[in-house]
Amino acid sequence: MGWGFFDSPPMIAIIIKLSSFFFENELGIRFLTVCVNTINIYLIWLLIPEKNRIKKYSVELFFIILFALPLLNVYSFITTPDVPLLFFCTIFLLLIIKIKEKPSLLISILLGVTSALIIYSKYHGGVFILICVLSQISILKKKYIYIAGIIGVILILPHVYWQYQNDFISFQYHLLQRNKIGFDPFHILHGSLSIFGVLNPFLLMILLFNYRKTSTSFKKRNLFFLKVFLFFTSFFLLYTLRARIEAHWVALASIPLLLLIHDLTINYDVVKKTVIACFSTIGIILIARILITLPIEMKSEFHRQGNDYFNNVISVTKNTPVLYANSYQKASKHLFYTGNISYSLNNYLWRKNHYDIIDLSKNFHNKSVYIVGNSSKLDTNKYELEKGKFTSIRLIENFQLFSKLESKFDSNQLLNLTKKGELKFVIENPYNYSINLNDEKLSYKFSILFLDNMGNKNIFPINLLNKNIIHQGKNDLLASYDLKDLPAGEYTFSVLLEANNLHPQSLGLKKTIAVVSE
Repeated sequence: MGWGFFDSPPMIAIIIKLSSFFFENELGIRFLTVCVNTINIYLIWLLIPEKNRIKKYSVELFFIILFALPLLNVYSFITTPDVPLLFFCTIFLLLIIKIKEKPSLLISILLGVTSALIIYSKYHGGVFILICVLSQISILKKKYIYIAGIIGVILILPHVYWQYQNDFISFQYHLLQRNKIGFDPFHILHGSLSIFGVLNPFLLMILLFNYRKTSTSFKKRNLFFLKVFLFFTSFFLLYTLRARIEAHWVALASIPLLLLIHDLTINYDVVKKTVIACFSTIGIILIARILITLPIEMKSEFHRQGNDYFNNVISVTKNTPVLYANSYQKASKHLFYTGNISYSLNNYLWRKNHYDIIDLSKNFHNKSVYIVGNSSKLDTNKYELEKGKFTSIRLIENFQLFSKLESKFDSNQLLNLTKKGELKFVIENPYNYSINLNDEKLSYKFSILFLDNMGNKNIFPINLLNKNIIHQGKNDLLASYDLKDLPAGEYTFSVLLEANNLHPQSLGLKKTIAVVSE
């Protein structure tokens, strides 16, 4: 296991690995999640001032509000990077309050370590750390906060180096590749409704109409929590001006929201409103949690591709290696349920993932493999792997693995690409084998993809003029191209390579270019 993954930092992988020492089945994945969440609930309770904690019905109200916050429920049993993120951010809140009230070297060290653990959990944690500091800016006058910062930076250097080795692929993906970039009114509407929904609209309304009251009881602490809540949610609302957001990105806002609602409820006459708001939501959450556990026909991730699915795959493929078209989820589940290494073969119709940066060539290259899913240009046999659903499975002899090949261009060359001409680029081959483009049985074909703002795909063949073999290391290539009737404008661009009559694969991450008439 390395210092990073394509999508996220490595903390969740560490938790799953540690959890698997206790149990080997699905419980082995979720066991530590439940333990971490249980501890986190207690830590959130400690964030409540003691005078509030000892009041009548304080504990009961705390749990009622907790159970009414959807994301704090979801991450009590689902193992994702948000689980350690919530845990370490709660510790961070305890420590940053402590370092302001009673600063010490020990607290400073713990704060620095916790900050690093937050970054190792999920990159959104960096936004949370920055917002917490800005929400009580006077903390920058204390030397201990700088000691904590230095410690945190030192501890994340291994991950930064891993990103450097992989061309900062996580940041390229999240900032440039994950979603369509650009203003879209739908993104604003979707983001606003998502945030409003997952943070419990009933509780948000209570906070909206009573937030001024929080400034009279434990004024400074509540003002801090209010700023963190508002700044954090506002950050992602503003981000919708650039791209689409996912609802769970605001999970951290659930913590200050819980603390503020608890303070309002325990100190002011809003108990009835809070209880009604909470139980209205708890009922819905309870029904959802029951449905998740039932073996019923649903399209949720909890009901897709379980043990039976992969047993059906094995019944077809026997002992032959298996790859899945455009699905890192299925490839990972295949390993989990069967114990056999699998691979996600990602073509240009899908996005890159961690399988594109790890080297599993010894398991699949030059071997006979089965590919499960829509991977081929040819008609293939289909099998009923799920009830009523038939999936293509194709046997490939002498399979060629080249997913880690990466195309690189002179940035000036792509600023204005003419309709017809020659294209110079470099193919970096990290494998310990060469790729013979002259092999007629494999039918290698290069092409270039142009994706417009509407999602329309335009693919044009290119002819290599100077190379027939891609050797290990850097290869300077020259190719001719003709974009024919492609309209001038801005496109997302990628070099494609195909073999074995499979759908072409993108060589590296896509880039934005401009096509001009002449």
